[in-house]
Amino acid sequence: PAGRATVEVVVELRGEPVGVKDGGVLKQNLKRVTLDCPDYRIPKSIQVKVGAMKVGDVVRASDLQLPDHAVLVTAADAVVAELYDPRKAV
Repeated sequence: PAGRATVEVVVELRGEPVGVKDGGVLKQNLKRVTLDCPDYRIPKSIQVKVGAMKVGDVVRASDLQLPDHAVLVTAADAVVAELYDPRKAV
């Protein structure tokens, strides 16, 4: 019988954010997220398209597009990636 597993899955950022052209810097805060999924359908990775990100944009764990069978265990408000302006960093 199939069971469920709680696993850490790699988060892969895809694309070049448009905000980089404006001097923004992309920072990946979380390299992995924890998911609960069937033990026979564990995803190899979760891909995040960051091409549309502008300076000030943030991707949270709740924004990730997960497979239908997967449930997010990582805190929904955890910041996965952010595009910030290094000139305004404190």
